[in-house]
This record gives sequence, C-alpha cells and structure tokens, in this order.
Amino acid sequence: MIRRKNTLEGVCSLDDHGFKERREFIQREVAPYVVRHESFEGGLAWEFEPSTPLREKLDWLVAQERRCCGSWEFAVHDVSASGLLRLEVLGVAPDSGLYEIFGASGRTRVGDVRRTPV
Repeated sequence: MIRRKNTLEGVCSLDDHGFKERREFIQREVAPYVVRHESFEGGLAWEFEPSTPLREKLDWLVAQERRCCGSWEFAVHDVSASGLLRLEVLGVAPDSGLYEIFGASGRTRVGDVRRTPV
C-alpha cells in the first residue's frame, strides 16, 4: 500500500504531494531493478544490474534527494568487482522507512540475488 503522506517528516522537506510523486517514481523506475540491499553501520545500500537508463535515473534521484533530504548523504557508485550499480544513503537508520519506499523490506539481502532485466 502506498502511503500518501510524507512518512519521513523531519528528514524530508517534500510536501505530501511531492513525497507521493517521488515514492511512486522510486517504486516504478528504480525499485523493480534492485538485486541486493543491505544495511550497514551508518547507512543503507541497494545494488542494481548496470544499465545506462537506470544509471541516469539513479543520478537524477540522487540529485533530487540531496535537495529534500539534506541530512542524509546520497551517492551512486559503479562497483567494479561485481559490475553492479550501488546506491548508498549515509546517515540513515535501518528503520527510517527507506526500505519500505524501495519495496525492499523482506526481499533480497546481501548474498541473495534476484535478476530483473533492465
């Protein structure tokens, strides 16, 4: 179920409408391509099969998130060892609600891989 309210109040400066649009973008354009996710001390990460269109979407998302969630640090990396794209968010607690937004709660974890063509 997609919540219409900004569930990250106090961290995210988007109004409810903007939050809903961003969440829908993530769930439509990014989340389906997650192959792994993990939490680590100080942050969360998602990994994706590499593709130019997805990299462009992740870069756009990071630029947008830096504007509304300034207390978190967003970055996209090419992970040369695995060939994957990695989205990292630093300064965020595992229970922040981001896993829910990405639809990753209870899905793939490090070591488990779900292949989805991009």
